[in-house]
Amino acid sequence: MENNLKEEKLENFDENIIYQPLNHTSLNDLVSSFNLAFSDYQVPVSMTSFSLKKMMQIRSVDLKFSTGAFAKNIKNKTAQNDKIPVSFILCGVRKNFQIIKENENENEKTFKTFKKIAYDSGTGTIPDYRRLGIGKNLLKFTIEKLKNYGFDAFLLEVLENNEKAISLYESQGFEVTRRFLCYNHKKDEVLESLKDFDINRFNKARHYNSEKDNFRRHEDHPGCLSFDIQLKGLNSKKVYKNLDFDDLAYFIPSWQNSYRSILNNFENIYINSLFYKGKIVAYGTINQKNGDVQQIGISKNFRNDHKIKAMDDNSGEKDLIKDKEISQLDLLKIVLFDLARNCESKNLTLLNIEEGVVLNELIKNCGFKNFINQFEMVKILKDF
Repeated sequence: MENNLKEEKLENFDENIIYQPLNHTSLNDLVSSFNLAFSDYQVPVSMTSFSLKKMMQIRSVDLKFSTGAFAKNIKNKTAQNDKIPVSFILCGVRKNFQIIKENENENEKTFKTFKKIAYDSGTGTIPDYRRLGIGKNLLKFTIEKLKNYGFDAFLLEVLENNEKAISLYESQGFEVTRRFLCYNHKKDEVLESLKDFDINRFNKARHYNSEKDNFRRHEDHPGCLSFDIQLKGLNSKKVYKNLDFDDLAYFIPSWQNSYRSILNNFENIYINSLFYKGKIVAYGTINQKNGDVQQIGISKNFRNDHKIKAMDDNSGEKDLIKDKEISQLDLLKIVLFDLARNCESKNLTLLNIEEGVVLNELIKNCGFKNFINQFEMVKILKDF
């Protein structure tokens, strides 16, 4: 099928624009096009060759299935040569990827696993070539090529206030699957506001008295009880792969925050986990370079109060009463503090938190601010 993706001019397409895959376009030319396209974007974006290559690696971009529009006979345009695409769609490719579909009849969510799915990892058109129909034609071209290659679906995300883009996608058969909320916070403020949830301070009450052979309240914290909680870092792909995501995750993560994206960038990811009685009850992951908290979760069994027990003065265990409980918010704060402490960035971001899940309220309680939102959309390419 390789010939299906050679340069092509389609009916009603501008004869001075050629649509073709990007596998023969240099990385430097892609960087130039990307930065021109996002030079006036609502969320500032600027890429180097290294950062664009890394982003494509994380999101599983395959240039064979990515497409670009190239202008011939350029005259005083911002694209300096005909090797720079004036519009592009970078397509990530994965197998057995699960997405959510709303079940209108039953008012509940259903899940669909696609054997072969493409993801729009980045779409842009440089300013001088906008409003000419090039982006729309490139999208049509890409959809047809993905169909020819046997893809089941095409997934993307779009800012919720980008009405023109949403209208374009809907006109091409895309449907909204989820609404995502995005949050950020300064690292220093996280460390200051959550300092009491440093695991060493939080468990400071856990003081062993060898004479009485039991646990007692620490003299510096007479009102605290001892909690048998341990925080550990995970530096093994094998251990991460064996986490019980069905139990820990609040929702299915978006493409860029997914299990595969974490593994694709594992050398820059810090992962922690909270243990209670030998069982993982919470975990989190963060990109240590840019501060993206890609995953964070609490075990379903510990999302309600009265679950974690404290040690009393006689080393017996008892259920926590109302003012001596550990809630899922406490667990989340312990995880977040540790993630912030192991991050090089000055800011922390949580992108694509699914609307409607309790994690949104917990995150806001930790001081994070909602700064932008977007929709996840999908187009089914193959009948099932």
